[in-house]
Amino acid sequence: MWTSVSPCLVASDEKDKVLQRNMLLAAAKSGDAKMVFALLQRTSLPVDHVAHSSGATLLHLAAERGHVDVVSFLLGKGAEVGAYTRSCQSST
Repeated sequence: MWTSVSPCLVASDEKDKVLQRNMLLAAAKSGDAKMVFALLQRTSLPVDHVAHSSGATLLHLAAERGHVDVVSFLLGKGAEVGAYTRSCQSST
């Protein structure tokens, strides 16, 4: 899996932002803590980025898949523990 992010991936337009968002979501879902860290460092996406219409955050996605390293990292960056999805699911 990819573990470094090129400086070229700093978004310059909306298309780039969508690509970065999708990469961040995929990294959180797959448990790639290094990629999550790199993307959050190099992009303007917030740690509590909402994934899609369900209202799931990066923390929700990582927690429901048991990715402890990603969950720990996101919590250390201040991810909102009490956030609920639109179907009233929390990350705890």
